[in-house]
Amino acid sequence: MTRRIDSVAYGQAIREWVLPPCLHVPVAARDQKSITNHIGEIVQVVSPGKALLVRVDAPQPPDHRFPIFEHPNLPRLFEPLQLWVHPRYTRYRAAWVRTFGPTQIEDRVLHHVYNRRKAVLIGFDFVRLAPISRQTNSSSAATERWGVELCTPGYIERHNRRGLRMRYGDLGDLMTLLDIPLGGGVQEMFRLGQNLVEVPGLRPPQE
Repeated sequence: MTRRIDSVAYGQAIREWVLPPCLHVPVAARDQKSITNHIGEIVQVVSPGKALLVRVDAPQPPDHRFPIFEHPNLPRLFEPLQLWVHPRYTRYRAAWVRTFGPTQIEDRVLHHVYNRRKAVLIGFDFVRLAPISRQTNSSSAATERWGVELCTPGYIERHNRRGLRMRYGDLGDLMTLLDIPLGGGVQEMFRLGQNLVEVPGLRPPQE
């Protein structure tokens, strides 16, 4: 099946996240059809309407000018087989074990890469799961709380009027997938994370 780019999500990642196409990592989808249209092939229904095993389309060729492509955890961004779950689904850890086995999560937390409480408010039915360290998972709590507080009725109306069928990860999502703790001083860590997604030499690095 030939998948279409969600032009609205693409524009958001380019203009708002300021991320090049080679770093467009899907993290949420409006519904199951949006996954098959824009993200990848559903190879297994782990739990109907609740958990899907998705073979994600191959990413764009890497641009090795960006330091992120030298990060040791880079493969975690682009896992070809991913578990996507409904944000209200509570048995996601059991679904992961049934799908991938227990090894990957023996000492890790399963993280909803897109804030699941925000996903419910906005109306995204599926969110990508990824195993990360407990420290990184805990450090994202403040960012997630701010995201939920942002979801006023006006914000939700404006968001849905844009017509996004899916969403690519922003810098915070990429850092979390790389297992970089955001820490209590979120803006400080985002500032340093910006070094990963900029071509060195165009401006002094953040320190």
